[in-house]
Amino acid sequence: MSLKTKDEPLSEGAKLRLYSGKNCPYAQRTRLVLAAKGIPYEVSEVDLTIPRPGWYLNDMNPNGTVPSMLHNGHNIYESLVCCDYLEEVYPEPSLYNPDPLKRAFERIYIQTWACKGIPHYYKVYKTHPITEESKDDLLKGIANMDLLLKEAKSDYFSGTDRPGMADYMMWPWFERIIFMNELADFKVPENDYPMITSWMSRMLKDKVAQKANTDKDVFCASFKRYHFGK
Repeated sequence: MSLKTKDEPLSEGAKLRLYSGKNCPYAQRTRLVLAAKGIPYEVSEVDLTIPRPGWYLNDMNPNGTVPSMLHNGHNIYESLVCCDYLEEVYPEPSLYNPDPLKRAFERIYIQTWACKGIPHYYKVYKTHPITEESKDDLLKGIANMDLLLKEAKSDYFSGTDRPGMADYMMWPWFERIIFMNELADFKVPENDYPMITSWMSRMLKDKVAQKANTDKDVFCASFKRYHFGK
């Protein structure tokens, strides 16, 4: 199915159009927020394995990435920008902690994972052959988040009794890390990292995470293309 251009009308009942990628964790961030807020939307899937059409670069996202959103005739792009935009335009239910200090720490958690976790995730995901060093580096990034959650004294990075923005901004990678147990013999030791493994178990049961989940088969197929030359 071809991408819908900016000028094409939205489907009946949809509030916005999300340009997404089936296996993109950044796009999943936005899907999680849309699901958490119950916002009706339509999806136009972008094939990230081929060059994006010129109109997409000109009209939607000059970086050629996903997610991008079309809302009220305007294009919004970059995952954190899209998610914060949705939080402001559709404030209920709020995904950020109402306390300014805890809200600041939510953003710190997101940034910490972006700096110390995500780069090492992609080394395991994309580099062939997978090395023990790359797996150890990813585990160190996960250990950082285990420590931060322990210091937060909460079941969730939101600092509340339910997942919030910080949890949903990190979850796409952790969901994929669970899949890596089968594909790359990579597992987060429960005894060594009890906070983050308990959090992962809770997130798996979260209704929003289940609704906006990763297709395991799609992820596995992509992973194998990197590691088996397909």
